[in-house]
Amino acid sequence: GWAYSLGRQMPFWLGGLLMLGGSLVFLLAVRERREWVSRAGDGAITVWKRLRAIARGAVKGDGDRPVALLLLSTLCAFTSYSILETWVSSYGAFVLGLDEGRVPLILAIFAGALLIGAIPSGFVGARLGHKRAMAMGMVVLTVAFTVGLFVKTPLAVMIMLAPAGVAWALVIINLFPMLYAIGGDGSAGLFTGLYYTVTSVAAIAGPQAVGALLDATGQNYAVMWVSAALFMAAAVGLLAKVRD
Repeated sequence: GWAYSLGRQMPFWLGGLLMLGGSLVFLLAVRERREWVSRAGDGAITVWKRLRAIARGAVKGDGDRPVALLLLSTLCAFTSYSILETWVSSYGAFVLGLDEGRVPLILAIFAGALLIGAIPSGFVGARLGHKRAMAMGMVVLTVAFTVGLFVKTPLAVMIMLAPAGVAWALVIINLFPMLYAIGGDGSAGLFTGLYYTVTSVAAIAGPQAVGALLDATGQNYAVMWVSAALFMAAAVGLLAKVRD
């Protein structure tokens, strides 16, 4: 909001400068250990065999089913999040009547709550288990997005998104440790790649599908909340089937 008040282009300049600064710090301050080698032994399963096992787990129910289910749960959860992230600004402008400078405040509340909840989410996962912590977050998000159908004021939306931000922290902070634990030793690179592939697909497909629904329903933003809640509920159901 503050950057936008200085000019329409200022948020883009500010974002570019922050990215450049972060890249310079990473380049100049981080020293890579070039002697590092993978701990995967000669008997480690090949990437293609592992990918085929994951695909069989997703399609046929055999093979690497726990990883397949966790990745499908991740796809649904990030589809839900991407729907909200993309369309809540339009919802704030066209439904709640916020001006352009105040619209980013909605997501700022969510992001701030996520930041506050990040470190505690790690402790919750360590104490209760990563799967349980993620499930708790997904359930809270499903409820929050369902409640979004009935809120009518900017303040009510912000109040609703605050616990949703903490809940999302429970999901994303515990996802990587659980994925690596299920994947096994020597698979960090493969599962990092799969994670980003799945989340990128979600970021593309979810908002596009909801955009088509908005056009078909005459810009009825209830479809945003319903879609986000349904995908998050599906994520909970898939996660429940993962045997960790």
